Amino acid sequence: MGTLSRGYQGLFPGRFWLSSAVSKHRFGVVNPWWRPCEIVQLKSGKLSTIEPSAYCELLVNETYVPLLIPVAKHPAVANTVTQLGQLSTVGRVGKYVALFKVYEMVCAKPQIHFAALRHVLSHAASVLNRPKTLDALTSIFGTVHVDLARYRHQVVFWRTLGELLIEVDRLVAHELKALADVAMPQSYRRPLTVWVARYYFPDELSKLLSNPALNTDARQSPSAG
Repeated sequence: MGTLSRGYQGLFPGRFWLSSAVSKHRFGVVNPWWRPCEIVQLKSGKLSTIEPSAYCELLVNETYVPLLIPVAKHPAVANTVTQLGQLSTVGRVGKYVALFKVYEMVCAKPQIHFAALRHVLSHAASVLNRPKTLDALTSIFGTVHVDLARYRHQVVFWRTLGELLIEVDRLVAHELKALADVAMPQSYRRPLTVWVARYYFPDELSKLLSNPALNTDARQSPSAG
């Protein structure tokens, strides 16, 4: 059983993935889940509840470390991680718009060429009037009129999406490394959403949720494991 999102390769059509910078980039943040986890399976095999937490894996010293970021304690960072996990659930244009939204969460001054593509995907070129936006579009597409039915524009679109993804990865990894006490405890075997727990462990989940004595936060249980 894997995580809800294995990574980012599935965001790109194969021919554009292989020709983009992302195919050679070692991501600092991988496997972001699209929604917070509320359940964990302990190494003992038992299930236990935890406070809702965003899940991802962070590259630390050449090793990916699983993280659980409590939503209540770190709402902005947790939201950033779950937004990354949702990228695979939207269409081509939606991917870029959603990724740019994450970019705005972690970058105070977005680069103009990333912002320009976001604007032209959301508005007709005829209503764009900022000189910097128009200049940026002309620089990367050769025109302010972006047509994703044209192969050349598709190449530029996916290349720019890849560049934005790499920049977002760098910024989110930096924020995650600044957090303390978010590494997943070693007593946990795997995190689960309620939906995943219900699918794979229906009997154990039913027992957990119906018994107040078992329905405790594993993070606060000294005997967890």
